[in-house]
Amino acid sequence: MGQRSLQAIRQQAVFQTRESLVSEIKTVGGNNYILIGHSQGGLISRYAAQYFQSNPPNQVAGVVTVDTPNLGADLIQNGPLIAPASYALGTFLWDWTGCVTQWENFVCLLAWLDYNVGPPMGAVFAALPVLPDINDLTPGSAFLTSLNGYGETFKRASVVGNTPQRWNESRIAWDFLAPYIVPPVTCDPNYYPESACGERTVALGVGITYDIVEAVLFFAIFEQIFCPDNDNWGEIEYLAGILAGMDGIDVLWNLIVSGYGASDGIVQSSSQNYPSTAAIQYPINGADSHLEATHSPYDHTTLDQVLESAAFQVPTQASCSFAMSPSNFSISPSGGTSSFSLATGAGCPWSAVSQEAWLTITSGTSGTSSGTVSFSVAPNPAAFPRTATIQAGNGLVSATFTVNQVGACSYSLSSQLVVLSPGGGTGTVTVNTQTGCVWSAVPNTTWITLNSGASGTASGTGSGSFTFTAATGNDDVSFSGTITVMSQILTVVVGSSVGTPGTGTLTVAGHPESYEPCYHCALIWESGSVYANIAGVTFSASYSGTTPTSASVATALASSINAASSPFLPLFPAV
Repeated sequence: MGQRSLQAIRQQAVFQTRESLVSEIKTVGGNNYILIGHSQGGLISRYAAQYFQSNPPNQVAGVVTVDTPNLGADLIQNGPLIAPASYALGTFLWDWTGCVTQWENFVCLLAWLDYNVGPPMGAVFAALPVLPDINDLTPGSAFLTSLNGYGETFKRASVVGNTPQRWNESRIAWDFLAPYIVPPVTCDPNYYPESACGERTVALGVGITYDIVEAVLFFAIFEQIFCPDNDNWGEIEYLAGILAGMDGIDVLWNLIVSGYGASDGIVQSSSQNYPSTAAIQYPINGADSHLEATHSPYDHTTLDQVLESAAFQVPTQASCSFAMSPSNFSISPSGGTSSFSLATGAGCPWSAVSQEAWLTITSGTSGTSSGTVSFSVAPNPAAFPRTATIQAGNGLVSATFTVNQVGACSYSLSSQLVVLSPGGGTGTVTVNTQTGCVWSAVPNTTWITLNSGASGTASGTGSGSFTFTAATGNDDVSFSGTITVMSQILTVVVGSSVGTPGTGTLTVAGHPESYEPCYHCALIWESGSVYANIAGVTFSASYSGTTPTSASVATALASSINAASSPFLPLFPAV
């Protein structure tokens, strides 16, 4: 060290930390940075912001301090008392209670934590001359005097942690030792304050244990008063000693940290307030301790409020919103590609994730501010439709884009046979299929042409219709042609005035002797269907009842055929 003074060493250490932060900001580039610092990091953030204010261009727009000792920490001055006092009280409580292991109960745990944490923490404060960064936190230090005397013009706010004073030393001791011990239960390895093995559980357990001991003590005193022959003085003394030891540890820590004022277990709350009337103060009552502030959901929520405030107007996960245009998309079974726009606020980061393997994001998987997400849909091999979604957001707020894909396409026609008079003419047929399914109509003879326009088209997507024109026929000869519509065949017949005998087949099927029994009788039922195949087109008529006749069945079949054949002359005369 040569002849450099301790003050020079201290200033150099802080200066190097600040310079590292300044260098990082300059390397990354950009501007309008909001620096957020916890504990001493808040002081370094202020120090760096002051540097940029004095050395344009100013890349820092504001500073938010969290549990920061802006006026110094009383614990630095009182720290040397920690080691002897906490060790003595912890040892007394351990011996008086008769503890064998720290896991017997919360009294033993508190005693064990206290006499194990006190010496190392006391050693830290006793070594202040060789730890200049800590010494800078002494109230009234040259560093703090200079820092707080600077005329800051950037935006300023502080988050002030007010941890419950009762048993906050158990929180600090547990946070200090937890990473180095393996408790006999399954715990979150990070020991987050709200977890099953976090500081809140330990403080609550210590508090409940104290209340139980206190209740048992009162009962013992009450029993001694009304039943003096029981001689409970030994039990009363034992319980009173436990309470005295627990209270002694609690009072000692709060006096050392804050003179029994509000604190976060390490820094008194009065020092955490930003030393400027222009700054905004955000107190957290019932906060987690100083050592767990960076993990605390209380602090995270408050920081979001600070950044969303009118003073800072910084987008956070909670303040960002996302909207998609369009919000859904329908596609055929053959699949394909498309995209949607994602609208959000400036500076809002997001990522897009598909929820199904057959829906793939091809570009726009993440971004900051508004953007476009492109995707690809694989063919659907199944006959039933399917749905998938893309979630886009920041994990806290998101929006959903829905893709609907129909099943493998099936087709049917409103009619499979159209019969025209000898003069030919036009006809219109409807194609029925699922949404998104593509179809086309192709004539298989030259005398049939397809029309396009308002009345119908020769192709389409989804259900639709098309119109065709058949040429004039010959008086002596019937014309028969077909139009192929995907998997369906439409037969077009242009008849002759003379008429030409046709051929075909008839198939009869049914159950002529089915019956339903009843009391003292039997109702005889006959039912079935008759099918007629004409030029590849099938017609049918069904019958049922107790007395069907050949004439009634034939009439029904003829009516079916003639209705489909109109306006041509009846193929069958009335029966």
